[in-house]
Amino acid sequence: MSDDILFVDESGETVVNKLKNENWKILIVDDEREIHLVTKHVLKDFNFMDRGIDFYHAYSAEEAKQVLQENSGIALIFLDVVMETDDAGLKLIEWVRSFLENRFIRIVLRTGQPGLAPEKEVILNYDIDDYRAKTELTAVRLFTTTVASLRAYRIMMDQEENRKALEALVKTSWSISSTRTAEAFLNGIMPQISSFMSLGEHSFFSKIDKIDGKYVLNSILSTGRFSNYHEVGGWLTIHEHEIVDIALNEGHHVFEDKIVVGVLLNNDPVNRRLIFIESNDKIKNLDISVLKIFLSSLDSAYENMKLSSEIEDAHVSKITMQKTLLDRLNNAISIRSKETAGHMQRVSDSSTLLAKYYGCTNDYIELLRTASPMHDIGKIGIPDSILLKEGPLTKEEREIINTHTTLGQDMFLGDESPLIVMIREITGGHHEKWDGTGYPNRLSGDSIPLSGRITAICDVFDALLSERPYKKSFNFDKTMEIMLSGKGTHFDPDLLDLFLVHIDEMREISQSYQ
Repeated sequence: MSDDILFVDESGETVVNKLKNENWKILIVDDEREIHLVTKHVLKDFNFMDRGIDFYHAYSAEEAKQVLQENSGIALIFLDVVMETDDAGLKLIEWVRSFLENRFIRIVLRTGQPGLAPEKEVILNYDIDDYRAKTELTAVRLFTTTVASLRAYRIMMDQEENRKALEALVKTSWSISSTRTAEAFLNGIMPQISSFMSLGEHSFFSKIDKIDGKYVLNSILSTGRFSNYHEVGGWLTIHEHEIVDIALNEGHHVFEDKIVVGVLLNNDPVNRRLIFIESNDKIKNLDISVLKIFLSSLDSAYENMKLSSEIEDAHVSKITMQKTLLDRLNNAISIRSKETAGHMQRVSDSSTLLAKYYGCTNDYIELLRTASPMHDIGKIGIPDSILLKEGPLTKEEREIINTHTTLGQDMFLGDESPLIVMIREITGGHHEKWDGTGYPNRLSGDSIPLSGRITAICDVFDALLSERPYKKSFNFDKTMEIMLSGKGTHFDPDLLDLFLVHIDEMREISQSYQ
């Protein structure tokens, strides 16, 4: 017996597909061919963010598995529940999330027999975006469901790209910290340089020579219209020449909407380099922010490298460079969010003071002083629309912003130095709760790292006394009431008692760095 499906054209409007390339990939999984035909017909003129749709088709769950394994980047699945078995669609969802480990792809479940899979049970137990009877999906409803799902997919993918970019930035910085020559330093940054060049259609990374008073740019890497030339300076437009000359003569980076020129190692005439990026479209603000951090930190890192080659204590140089990069990452957070650099400094001061009174060693306290301001570094991967939203967050937005803990942890994987280990403990532990109801891992009691328990108390105390986009600041009495209510549930009771013994000093810190 075939499922009945009805699409009603409620508006009569059509949208012109402006872009033929890089369309959204949508997979239709249904054993009824007319469902494929009608869905494709209704969405044939679909356009969202100047992108149309490329349709993929499967008529069983097994066919869908093959399509998903052979095609990357599928953003949305319209999935039937009942196909070769009554629960084929539900089992496919589990396969996508568990076997493929794909948490990004959006899934809209459709059924012609709702009684076989009750809506409440399916919504609670399966990671899907929507669950509809096929007769519910009018043309307009199908359009809105598709837009909502693709928008969620885009947010998640942007978040993942931001995380990967920052992770690569951090790992590059750690890797070059052990170099002792200019050649090794420059080779160490090449993967990140190549990644940033991909922001534009036409880019190059070049040496800088000066012959007869004129700059000569000899390509090391190049793309687009520069890719076939060794001396790339002659293929710049007049405006591009002007920008490059400004950057080289004044020794600073130049950022425009579609053009970026960065001067690397400007204080070393022999090893000075230039990166040029030109995009047909406006370069994303976050990409620019990450690139600025990278370029700004390179000179400091390079100077540290040269200094470390002259001294025997390489450890000192490594810690110095790590702190420099961490400071810059902290600056990026304070620029993007309204949680100011003052908040991070106050959390650092109060955390180290609490650790001191708790009897921690001097080495531990110094690590905590540097690591605790990084507690919210993962928020740099959260979209501005959520991070800077005024007023309460929706459930979905709250789930996204809560991922800043795991984003922060993931950024610092792959390095087991004491400072980086503590940063992972704090980024992943400062929202855990003593009674096990926190996130991301629902740790409880002493299983929460000490650094995370200390930072949690100091972070909440300062946040309550501070204004945020979503709330006004609380007065001191209300703050104390909330802190005391969290004893033994939210906070380590012994640490909180110690914090309250020294509340006058903590309150003095909270009034500093305004």
